[in-house]
Parts: sequence; C-alpha cells; structure tokens
Amino acid sequence: MTQFLRGKQAGVQRDFSAGLDPSLFALDELVRYGINSQIGALAYDPVQSLLAVGTNDTQFGPGQVYVFGQTRVSVTFPLPRTASVRTVQFSADKLVALDSRNEISCFSLETTRIVSSYAPPGGVTAILTDPALDYALIGLQNDKTTKLFQFELPPGAPGGDSDPTSGNTRRYPRLTQALWHPTGTFVLTGHDDSSLVVWDPKDGRRILARTLQNIHVDRPGASSEVLGSTPGTFAFKTPLFRIAWCSKENPDDTGLLVAGGTATTSAEKGLSFLDLGQTPVYATSSWQVLSNYFEKPKSQHTLATPPNSEVVEFCLIPRRSPYYAGSHDPIAVICLLASGELVTLSFPSGHPISPTNQLHPSLTYVHPFISRVDLGYVDRTRWLGMVENRSKGPLILKGGAEAKHPILKFANRNVMQSAHADGTIRVWDAGHGDEIENGSVLQIDLSRAIGRSSDINVSRMSISGATGELAVGLRTGETTVFRWGRNKDFGRDTTQTEVKNYGLQSITSRAEPSLKEGLLPLTLFEGQGPVSALKVTDVGFVAAGFETGKIVVIDLRGPAVIYDAGIDDFAQYSRRGSVRKSTNQQPRKPEWPTCIEFGVMGLEGEGDD
Repeated sequence: MTQFLRGKQAGVQRDFSAGLDPSLFALDELVRYGINSQIGALAYDPVQSLLAVGTNDTQFGPGQVYVFGQTRVSVTFPLPRTASVRTVQFSADKLVALDSRNEISCFSLETTRIVSSYAPPGGVTAILTDPALDYALIGLQNDKTTKLFQFELPPGAPGGDSDPTSGNTRRYPRLTQALWHPTGTFVLTGHDDSSLVVWDPKDGRRILARTLQNIHVDRPGASSEVLGSTPGTFAFKTPLFRIAWCSKENPDDTGLLVAGGTATTSAEKGLSFLDLGQTPVYATSSWQVLSNYFEKPKSQHTLATPPNSEVVEFCLIPRRSPYYAGSHDPIAVICLLASGELVTLSFPSGHPISPTNQLHPSLTYVHPFISRVDLGYVDRTRWLGMVENRSKGPLILKGGAEAKHPILKFANRNVMQSAHADGTIRVWDAGHGDEIENGSVLQIDLSRAIGRSSDINVSRMSISGATGELAVGLRTGETTVFRWGRNKDFGRDTTQTEVKNYGLQSITSRAEPSLKEGLLPLTLFEGQGPVSALKVTDVGFVAAGFETGKIVVIDLRGPAVIYDAGIDDFAQYSRRGSVRKSTNQQPRKPEWPTCIEFGVMGLEGEGDD
C-alpha cells in the first residue's frame, strides 16, 4: 500500500485508458422517464382511472400525448404533424386530441395506435366529446351561430374591469367560456374582463353579473375596482383561465371552481372556490331567490398554490362519474401552473397531495421541477425490503395493464434519487428494462430534516448499495444522512427549528408525522461552503467534500466525525525550480474535491509467510 500511495504522489506514468476503444461501448435505451416538453393540456377518466397529458411544441421537444395509469403504466402518442396539444379528452376506449394546427387526432387506448385524424375547414375554437358516444362536436371560426346570450354593459357599469375609467362607454365583453349548471338549470358565461354572468336558458334573461370580488357589475354606479398595493391605485385582474361548475354526490349541491380572475397584486395565489350550496327549486323560486343564490355563496375560499405561481389550467379528479363535464363529486384537482409545473390539491379543502405513489414517476419530474438526479446501485434483496409505510389517501390512478418483462433476480437495482424544488427527494427503481418487483417510490422531506423551507439547493446525493443509507449535500453546506427505520413519533407533529452550528447534530426527531416506516433523518453535518463531493460506503462511513477544500469523514455508528482536514494537508503540488527569480509569481488556484471513492487495500507484506 505504501508503494501505491507513493506512486500516486509521484504521478503514475501509465495510461490506463490506452486499451479502450469506442467499439467496446454500445449505448442502448432501456426506458425513458420524464416529460419531453411543457405541459399544455390535462384530462382524467375516472372509469378507466387514466390520466392524459398533452405537451406543447417547444425548443425542448415536439408536442405529444402521454397516458398514465397505475404504477409504471405509460403510453406515448406522437401527433401526426409537429404541433402543440390544445385539448385532450377521453371518449370510451379512445383518446381525442386537438392540436395547434386545428387537426383532430383519435388514438385507440386498446391498440395504442392512432385511429384517424381530421383537419376541418377553418380554425377550431372548441371540441366536445361524450364519455360513451363515438361523436365529437366541433366549433369552427367560420360557423354562423345565433347569439342567445349577449353580455352588454351600459355606460357607467364597471363590468369586470378594475380600471374605473373604462366604464364610460357601452361595451360588449368578449365571451371566453360557457358552461352548464350540472342539472342544466342555468348557464354560466365567462368573459375577457373577468366577469361571471349567470343566465336563465329558458328565456335568455340575465340573473346576475359578478366577479370574484363584487356583484351586480352590470349596473351603472356599481363598484368593480380592486385596490392596488399603494393608496390611490388599482390592481389589474388576471384573465379567467378556466371555470368548472362542480357538484357533490347530489348534483344540485354545486360550487364554482375558478382559475384566474384575481388581482395581480394578491399575495395569495391559487384556485377560487365559491360554494353555492343547494340549488333552489327553479319552478317554485322567485327571481330574487335565484339571484341571491349566486350573490351570497355559502362560503368562498382559495385553494392555495405555491407563492408567485399562477394556475392556468386544472383537471378535476371525480370519484366515479365521467359525466357532468368531469366535475361530479371530485376528490382532488391537478393544477397546471404558468411555469409548466403541476400541483395536486385535495378538493374542496385545498390541502397539498404528494404525487409520490399517486402519479407516474415521469410526472413527478414536474411536480415540482426536478433540480438534480443521481443514480445508484442497491442490492436487489435490500431494495425489495424498502417499502415505506405512510398515511395517504385513495389512489388516483388505478387503470391500465403493465407489460410483461423478464426478471433479473441476480442484478443490482438502478435506484434513482431525484431532488425537487420544494425540498422533496424521491428514491425509486428505474430498472434495467426488466420487471420492476418493487415499484414503490420512497419520499424524503429534506426541508423538514434541515429545519427550513427555503434556499434548498441539492448539490450531491449518494446511496449505499448494501444498507440503503442515503446522504444529501446542499449548496449551503449541510450534509444530511437518512437511514431506514421505524418512526417512533408517528402521528405526532413536533416543532422543528433550524440550528446553525459547525459540526454534527442529531435530527432523528425530524421525521414526517405521516411516515411510519421508511428513510428517516439520522444526522446533519453543518459544513463550510457548498458540498462538492459525497460518498456513502456499504460499511457505515460517509465522506463529504466542500468547495472550501475541506474533507470530512463521518462514522455512522456514533455517529461521529472521525476525519476533518483540508485538501491542502495531503495534496502534493509540483514545484518548478529556476535560477531566475520570478517577478510576477501567480498565486496557486484553490482546489477542492470533486469525487470521492472508498477503497479496500492490503498492508505491505500482509499474508506473506
């Protein structure tokens, strides 16, 4: 070993890559995960329990349609021509997609092939399919329609505009959306000035015009102004991106779920829900009773999304029925943010739902965006035993049939570690293109483990192939170690605070209350500078390198720090001799570790007779 170390210090002259040839390497695609481009459309079928995702044609990839089911069930449908997906809808055993080239494509979910495509004359403005019928209603720009409901604002009526100077003329806000009450009793229209108008479909009379903040905005003198962040100013409103008229198990107990229509200066972002309650009996109710039903909802609250995130589209998850425009008795809602990320919320409470073991791993890449990926190898027997026990709600995706693959019983598992923008880390088997025996995903709440919810930027991850211990290094200098075990504080939420001290500290009490068994926080090392290298061994040691040049070795049996030194303490630098003294000697550039590996060596003369 002494000769080996001396050889490394002196510089080994042999080139170990001399015998390598490009023909010795053959790259092959086994499986592909992730979403190829920005998401633009969503659809859910509660009967088949499938989720369809359409993407836009961007610099990252062409538009195409993904269909996801249970565990790893996934099918990709490319469009006939390069375009962005505008709308996707399920219709029995088929999937209908409308793209930005106004071409309608019909795909078979049974054969996973395209059945037909049709490009109608003129631009397509809307398309509607039925969950059980083989028909599609297509709205075209060149069609002649009879205007039954025309929203007219007389001079002095504010409408949905926040600008008080815009109400001096007669206006006709442009229609952007129209939808039925779940039982067909009323019609609701949304307009480009963020106004919501309720109509009586029997005689075409307007029952109420309102915004999310004000009522009777069609009357002169009414107020629709939203105050700005400073006195004497007003705030503009976001457009009405999407409206859904939801109902509970009783279709007469309804509410409006709205994306958009709020002030741009509002600190709280998300979906607005107006719980209207039980619909009055139309035949026996006066006009005032009907108007009051929409004026004074039972409650109004916001299903909050992350700060500074605008919801531009959403997809409701009904409990059973695919009818009522997919809005009957929903239990959750998947929100598409302007950034292209996804957020899943319970309905109507608005509590965040983790996509872990609910959605396909590919969707977790944008739920929220992935920030780093590392791949490790874990022993197959060890990985089969790593199935976490966590409290969770009913499964969203249960449809589809998994394809059969060969089982590799003697191969280590390709275990993916993905870090996300919200401080979540997910660990799962990417496979070898074989049968994945343990397809569950492990979830780690890194923000809870380090005691803060912001400035979480993972720089390195490493997992042990024998023990399953996971180490995570951050740009802020922390190195966190997680170990498999049972949570002694399961069901109890304890208060956690961030402690900034150089050195090692125990974080075993920072496990998630909903996690009964899984990867639990073990210890946290507060280093100096970003973590630049990280390695976990199979025998209980962790080595971390920092951009300050420090190298730390942690023995997890304590745990305890058993080595803490700078790279300058053992690195050898070449010194050039010269008979002439240099007048402009350059300072040596700082160095830090970029890769750490452990080795097992024998002592010199060990085993000799």
